[in-house]
Amino acid sequence: MTRIAFCDITGGPDMPALVYHLAYMLADQGRSPPVVDLDPTSRLTSMCLSEDRLDDIWCDDDDSRTIDGCVRLLLSDYEVDPTIEKLHLALGLLPGGPELAVLEEPLADAWARSKDIGAFVASSMVHRATSLAEQAHAADIVLMHLGPGRGAVNRAALLTADHIVLSLTPNLISLHGLRVLGWAVATWRTAWQARSALPPVHLQPLGYIVTMPGAALSRQGRVQHWYSQISAKFRYAWRDASKPTADPSTDPWCLGLMRDYPGLRTLAREARRPMFHLRPADGAIGAQMTSVVRCREDFDRLARTLLTRAAELAEEAAL
Repeated sequence: MTRIAFCDITGGPDMPALVYHLAYMLADQGRSPPVVDLDPTSRLTSMCLSEDRLDDIWCDDDDSRTIDGCVRLLLSDYEVDPTIEKLHLALGLLPGGPELAVLEEPLADAWARSKDIGAFVASSMVHRATSLAEQAHAADIVLMHLGPGRGAVNRAALLTADHIVLSLTPNLISLHGLRVLGWAVATWRTAWQARSALPPVHLQPLGYIVTMPGAALSRQGRVQHWYSQISAKFRYAWRDASKPTADPSTDPWCLGLMRDYPGLRTLAREARRPMFHLRPADGAIGAQMTSVVRCREDFDRLARTLLTRAAELAEEAAL
């Protein structure tokens, strides 16, 4: 099974929407990827489930229904079988919960005291959740949605993932966040590998996705300035000595350039379905249906590129 962590650098809406649409597109392509929401704000979970369903899950005494509940049980040395929420077709979701933020401190404390317990607990949680999802959905790929920041939960998740995908926008915050995250991951890897009793870290960068918000068009000069630096900043962050490109669209590390679809996003949120599943009955008429087709093409291409890149890296690792 391949675990791909999608890391949110800026805390904007792009990453949860990307993971949401990629999961549905992979399902459309015949895959059955379970999604694990490790974002304390539960933005991805909120996109997938109705408010009534969320209220039912978060108010239930059964801790196995959310990722934060599973972590609490594991920290207390209880056995847990996470409950996977079934979504459209073969999709499954292990929902996030607001109480995940409360667990940052005990996980960080455990890591500081022994350098392995906090990560091991989270590793067990992710392993059990993904193993259950694999059995239920015959999955060979798991999407892990991480929230912004470099806290203990993200650290533990990244140290158990096989690949990391970054969502970038051409602005100063995104590029500096990329640099800091690269430094943090290198530090975590060193601390983990210093503990000989722990399994090796397999985390590799899978690449990055560039989203061009419509609001950026009014600052096209500055946007182009930051856009041209993305390739070099990514290589610096991940210690890649290959030559950067001025245009990310020609960069082998770039998984895709994604358009912004503000009109479709509004309709999709109201219809509670992916943008490329919108129908005229949902309000997608005229030019908007053209955008729906274009959106489907964008995410179909992105999903296939992501799977191809993951397969290539797996073959390289096997040699």
